[in-house]
Amino acid sequence: MGEAKIKNACKTVALRYRFVYENVGGGEPLLQFVPHPVIKLQVAVPKAEDSEASKQEELSPESVTYDDDVEYLRSLDPKEWKSQDHYKVLGIHHLRIRATEDIIKTAYRKKVLKHHPDKRKALGEEIKADDDYFTCITMAYETLGNPIRRRAYDSVDPEFDNNLPSGGELKKDFYEVFSYYFELNSRWSEKPVVPKLGDANSVREDVENFYSFWYDFKSWREYSYEDEEDKDKCQDRDERRYVDKLNKAERLRKKKEEMSRIRQLVDQAYNNDPRIAKFRQDDKERKLAAKRAKQNAAQAKKEEEERVLREAQLAKEQAEAAEKARIEAKRQEREAQKEGHQKGKENLP
Repeated sequence: MGEAKIKNACKTVALRYRFVYENVGGGEPLLQFVPHPVIKLQVAVPKAEDSEASKQEELSPESVTYDDDVEYLRSLDPKEWKSQDHYKVLGIHHLRIRATEDIIKTAYRKKVLKHHPDKRKALGEEIKADDDYFTCITMAYETLGNPIRRRAYDSVDPEFDNNLPSGGELKKDFYEVFSYYFELNSRWSEKPVVPKLGDANSVREDVENFYSFWYDFKSWREYSYEDEEDKDKCQDRDERRYVDKLNKAERLRKKKEEMSRIRQLVDQAYNNDPRIAKFRQDDKERKLAAKRAKQNAAQAKKEEEERVLREAQLAKEQAEAAEKARIEAKRQEREAQKEGHQKGKENLP
């Protein structure tokens, strides 16, 4: 078995061979080693920019600066922990969604070492067990340290910009403005590789693929973190079912609003994209050229048919005239013969 490797594509094409006996020149059969015909396959090689986009820069815990705003932490109300900025509580406000699991663990450990009630109590600080800000630190870690809870919180991150380009922004550089908004919202994509907006030199296929991706955008964003009703506080199964039904309906409503927001962003970009305007103009000119070509072909065909008809009519007229001339010549010949015959009779004695 032989194999051929395609550069940059992590693909291997296996070529199977066969042995055949062939009788050459009437002598002994000759054993031949014959490969099957090679079939060329279309292998999609990922673009470099797509590969780069699919790789999220991963930070190490050692390279991160952890903030410790004591005044802010002391201002926190443990009863309002759910509405607080968990990233800011753990001192990684500047990282947010980029924070890795190890960074979150490290941030929590640092907070524990400095702000745990036992540590502070040992330093002489009076601790109120039921009203201590360390509860906020614990709840922040329980939220961000759990992948499911973190995704729910990240989905409603208060720092995320849900706005769309304003009228003033639409008058600025199209590629700069919309690249920002699309890259910002690409964080919600279920697919790891999100195509770039590109620039004025992007080929039509890439532009169409970009809009096709975003018009069929699949978002992992969900809104369970904002559930207003807490199932755990329900007293029986029927009440839990009712609350669960209310929560699901509200999540669905918010999800529809979110997908409508994404659709508005894509529509805004598509309707203001100078490349789309150029493609439309090119299509229009191509259609007009095809229409003109069709009209010219029809006109040429009509003129040719008229020419053939005229030539046929002229040939017919010429044939009729020739026939008339032949008949007239024949008639005159007969008349001359008749006159000559009559004169001959008159000259007889």
